[in-house]
Amino acid sequence: MQKELYLILGLLCLSVGGFSLYNGDMSFASMSSGKSVTVNSAVIWNHTGISVVPGKTVNIKATGQINVGSPGDGSDKWVGPDGWGNIPAFTCNGKPCLYKYAVSDSLGSLIGKIGTNGRPFHVGTSTTVNASESGELLLGVNDGISDWNGRILSESELLSLMYFNNRGTFNATVEVK
Repeated sequence: MQKELYLILGLLCLSVGGFSLYNGDMSFASMSSGKSVTVNSAVIWNHTGISVVPGKTVNIKATGQINVGSPGDGSDKWVGPDGWGNIPAFTCNGKPCLYKYAVSDSLGSLIGKIGTNGRPFHVGTSTTVNASESGELLLGVNDGISDWNGRILSESELLSLMYFNNRGTFNATVEVK
């Protein structure tokens, strides 16, 4: 009886182990065809619920439209996941603004990072990232992270000064291999 119990437990462990090794986590069914994630432009970092470990490849494809400006201001422009295509030079009180951004390539573009302290990267319409760190995949919109003088803002300041007027969503499909 004890041999049969060990045999059953062994087979169970092998099947669970093989299942989790397939995708690096227990989300085999949901990740085989990609997980759909909605990225709210008014949220700094959107949680995807997707865990990534070093060595995995993350494929992201996105659609949708967002706007990081208030109606009628200089940044009032609807864009897709590739954003503006540049970081525009805004003026503040007659001088160049010294805004800083999470990623320096395109205002309003879809960006991502792995883990809370991960380095942000450009996603745009489509990207493939080879993970070098562990953590949850977070997705967001490339908006200012500083005030016009270049002072990095806290999360509450960002929400009230930079992200409060953002509108629209991106829809991303994420596959981890």
